[in-house]
Amino acid sequence: MQRLFHHSLHVEYALFPKGLKWLFSAQLLRGAAQQMAGLFIPLYLYTRIHSIGFFNISFFAHVSDLQKTVFLTCAFFLVMRLVTLVTIFPLSRFIRMVGLVKSMFIGNLLNMGMYLALYMANTNAWFLVLAAVLEGFVVTLYWVPYYTQFVVHAELKHLGQDVGALAFLDKLVRIGMPMLGGIIAASLGFRMLHLASAILFLLAAVVVLLGNEMKFSYVVTIKDFFAWLHLPAAQRLATGLIGKYIDDAVFLLWPIFIFFIVGTVERVGYVYSLVLFVSLVIAYFMGWYLGKHKGRTLFVLCSSLLSALWVARIFVQQVWHIITIDLVDRLAVGVYEPIFDTVFFRKSRGKHVYHIQIYREVVNSLAAICIWSIIILFFILPFGWTGAFLLAGFGILLSIAMGGGAHEAG
Repeated sequence: MQRLFHHSLHVEYALFPKGLKWLFSAQLLRGAAQQMAGLFIPLYLYTRIHSIGFFNISFFAHVSDLQKTVFLTCAFFLVMRLVTLVTIFPLSRFIRMVGLVKSMFIGNLLNMGMYLALYMANTNAWFLVLAAVLEGFVVTLYWVPYYTQFVVHAELKHLGQDVGALAFLDKLVRIGMPMLGGIIAASLGFRMLHLASAILFLLAAVVVLLGNEMKFSYVVTIKDFFAWLHLPAAQRLATGLIGKYIDDAVFLLWPIFIFFIVGTVERVGYVYSLVLFVSLVIAYFMGWYLGKHKGRTLFVLCSSLLSALWVARIFVQQVWHIITIDLVDRLAVGVYEPIFDTVFFRKSRGKHVYHIQIYREVVNSLAAICIWSIIILFFILPFGWTGAFLLAGFGILLSIAMGGGAHEAG
């Protein structure tokens, strides 16, 4: 899951480009749901820690609520990625049989099921496990076909502009969603927030079915993955993906950090909406710039700035610190992510486009198992947020490898 919840789509400055208008429309619905409720999943898990019997054993007697929340959040995403890793190759065959559009339809329905499982988790904590498992299936069934379709239909020479332009439109749709999600969670409860998100995913599932079906005859195997990983270009790409996932993973925990400073869920939503509003325009204009420039130097500068901001988070103590850092962070991300995504999409062009999307999630899943385990260890040992933030800063620097080399990774 990216910082902007998979914001990158294709748009040729026309609102609904030919071949992707239904994909784009469905993604806006998904984006609204994810920004409204996905952001608050760690905070919802915080509300569940005292109702989970596992935390009542003597080992957790002197463990703080913050540590329990981080443990539960890490465990949620760890289970999710374990499911992805175990099922991705069998599901890749399923996608080949049913087609990309039908697979995305199923993925949206499973996302709906995930939020319904969170809705039911108030009655039984095992629904949290079900939610994580369903989300693990979604990674393969939705995001692999999504990225495959994007790369197939994107105009290569306008790719930088396309990514930046849609990031702008996507942010415009989502700008008030964190605030709305915070208000719903605080006033009506998380159950209503999850129910509203489930409805949006159902609508997205219906819309995505209106797209033109695409099928591939390729079979992707574990042997293919390891053969690909021996290529130098693939190793650079994998290093970049791992670095980016480290940043994304720690950023998923950032709402917990904010919550324990500002004190309420709705205030977390206000902070996110304010930051999105201020950083909105940069995504559009940087897309225009990236369409005319390679952006390598700018990518390195923004990566370095984002890495420094993670270090700065260690010293955050007040709300205005959070807002200042997040504003600068979003401005830098508005440059960094379009470049990162554009380079990845260009490197995944060609006859092995479907393979590369599978490999991407295998790499991310392997990295996730290590990263979430390390973060749990940080909070068991006296490293906590300092260790997590330094790890994220290191990850951003690793992601610079994505921009290195001119050869394709396919």
